Amino acid sequence: MGDVSDLSGLVGRRVLITRPLPEGESTARLIQRHGGVVQLTPVMRVAPPDDPQPFFTGLANLGLYQGIVFTSAHGARAFLEHVPTPCQIAKIYAVGEKTAVPLLHAGLTPTVPDHPVGSLELAQDILQGSVPGDRFLFVRAQEGRDDLITTLVREGRLVDRVAAYKMAPIPFFDQQTLDLLLEGRIDAIPFFSGRSAQVFFNLLPAAQRQSSLEKTVLAALSPATARAMQSVGMRVDVISPRPYVEAMLVSLAQTLAALAG
Repeated sequence: MGDVSDLSGLVGRRVLITRPLPEGESTARLIQRHGGVVQLTPVMRVAPPDDPQPFFTGLANLGLYQGIVFTSAHGARAFLEHVPTPCQIAKIYAVGEKTAVPLLHAGLTPTVPDHPVGSLELAQDILQGSVPGDRFLFVRAQEGRDDLITTLVREGRLVDRVAAYKMAPIPFFDQQTLDLLLEGRIDAIPFFSGRSAQVFFNLLPAAQRQSSLEKTVLAALSPATARAMQSVGMRVDVISPRPYVEAMLVSLAQTLAALAG
């Protein structure tokens, strides 16, 4: 978790939040508590996967697995919607504290890396608590990355990847958000995933994608998010030192304060 003791740089600044709900709402409340003005415009929404059958098949055969792996709170919530708790699973793994929250609220006790910074740290925890031949159910987004799976399979673990949900992009901005962007009245935009950043950028009118963001500080949650932003031609002004919302907002606040000073 990050330290939010100094977010004074956000006071009076209009921040556009593109995160899906409900995470977007919690981020908005945090910014507002510290004096920021929030324009909440999720550019992605959680939707059922194109083919939910593998997910349901996995849930019907939980006894086959030595563990279940979660890399997002969305995946954890989708799992809990369909499985009575407590469920009979040897181990449950979560990539970080935010992913673990819905599992903890359901009475489960997930293993979380001591210093979580990404999926590879989670993979090391799984490897240390298992042996070759152990099988895991990886509950994830339809569009998820395969880094964790590749690491586990290379070390002899068996992984059944199932899509519990997908992130569907919105078709266009609402008029208020579009006006604020085109008029240069958004002070900052923190991006929490590379895909959200790319969807956001592509929703802007092509002829004004660069000019509409000239006065806006653009922040990335991680180097991977920054690379995704740059791949579509976006500028990156701030990269969070740690992949936490609080840490990114502190970095963003410090950058805004320095620009104002």
